[in-house]
Amino acid sequence: MKFEKGKSGNPKGRPKGAKGKAKTDLKTWVAEILDGGRDKFEQALKCIPPQDYIKTFMGLLNYSLPKLQSMSPNEMLDEEYKRLEELLESAPDEAIDQIVKRINRLRDESRRAEAENR
Repeated sequence: MKFEKGKSGNPKGRPKGAKGKAKTDLKTWVAEILDGGRDKFEQALKCIPPQDYIKTFMGLLNYSLPKLQSMSPNEMLDEEYKRLEELLESAPDEAIDQIVKRINRLRDESRRAEAENR
């Protein structure tokens, strides 16, 4: 049964974040290789030069580990602020009051210590 262009058997599409079966199977297979579950592959790796072994191993890691994005310090700080804002929005008022008191106490202690060191 052929679908019309732009229409499929599932009009809502794949749920966000859902992994395709082929990719999941490939990741599982590669993870098993890296974990030592494939004796034949290990034997083949023993026969190649060390630099090729490392190149192969590092290439396989791309299939089993999530890729990390590089972030500038400002981007990291912005991300932390977003997370903190989300936490504060969902926190009860009493918890926020305690946090504010603690921040003020730490600020006052820091100012006192600065004044003593001058």
